[in-house]
Order: sequence, then structure tokens, then C-alpha cells
Amino acid sequence: MTEAAIQDTFLKLLSEQPFDKITVTQLVEECQITRRTFYYHYSDLFELLDIILRRETDRAVAEFEATGSWEECMITASRFAREHKRAVYHIYTSSHRLELERHVDRVSEEMMRSYVERQSKGLRVSDQDKKLVCDLYRFGITDIFYAWLENGMKEDLETQIHRLSLLFTGNIRASLSRVQIPEEV
Repeated sequence: MTEAAIQDTFLKLLSEQPFDKITVTQLVEECQITRRTFYYHYSDLFELLDIILRRETDRAVAEFEATGSWEECMITASRFAREHKRAVYHIYTSSHRLELERHVDRVSEEMMRSYVERQSKGLRVSDQDKKLVCDLYRFGITDIFYAWLENGMKEDLETQIHRLSLLFTGNIRASLSRVQIPEEV
């Protein structure tokens, strides 16, 4: 309960001001807890941010594992960004942008690696080519997300993900098929 309250309050503060301006003192006052309580749960604000982003990463990856749909995984991952636009924007424009990028990269890498592995079933494809196909598509996904952030998060990200899905459908397996290792005669 206390951890959830701290995380919610932190996200509220992040929606109001840049990450670099938030202090533990401000957070504990807003949350109506003691500094000792905060430090019992977190070593600092960076750990708090990391835990929130890891939670959201795990949620998105679990969605992929449950559905096998990279599209649903990305919609789940983007839901946090849509629900907390200002907070995400403040993280993205802060000196802690790398934490957010690591979160986005981890979701896209785990999801796309698993998806490419599923799409390669029955095909003779080297691990190197699987990684290449995985990187090609995951970088496309993450770059669209970063462009969305850079452009002020105005477009409907979920619609963009659906459109991207239409472009990707069948193309990942086709890419893998083109780089198959020839069978030895």
C-alpha cells in the first residue's frame, strides 16, 4: 500500500514538473509519509523511477507472453505513456532519459526476439540472421515511439501501432524465409 502511494505520488509530481526538480522532501510531504518510510522502500528517486519503469516493462512483456501478439504488447507498453503523458515527457526531457530508453528498448527487444523466434519455426535461419531481422523491426518500432515523444505525443500512438502491424503482417516471416540456410544435398 505504501509503495503504491509513493509511486502514484511520484507520477503525479512528474506530471507537474521535470524529474530533475523533484526532491525526496517534496515527495514525502506530498505523500504524507516520513523520509524514513521513503528510504525503507527506496534508496533514492532513481531507484523509484527504475522500479516503476521495470513494472511497466514486465507488464508489457507478460502481455506478449500471454497473447503472442507484438501489437498487443506494444499497445500495453504505450498505455503507460498515454496515461502518464506529462510524466513520461518530463522523464524523456530530463537527464534520466536513458532510463526511459532502456525500458522501451527492453520491451521491444524481448518482444521482438520472441516473436521472430516463433516466426522462424520450421525455417533454417541462423541466429545471426534472426537477430538482424529482430533488430530491423524493433528499431522501427522504437523509433516511431521516440518520434511520437519528440513531436509532443500529439498523434494517436495506438492507431500508429495498428498501422505498423498491417505493414509488418507476414513480412517478418518473409524476411526470415529469404535468409534461410540452404539445405545440403
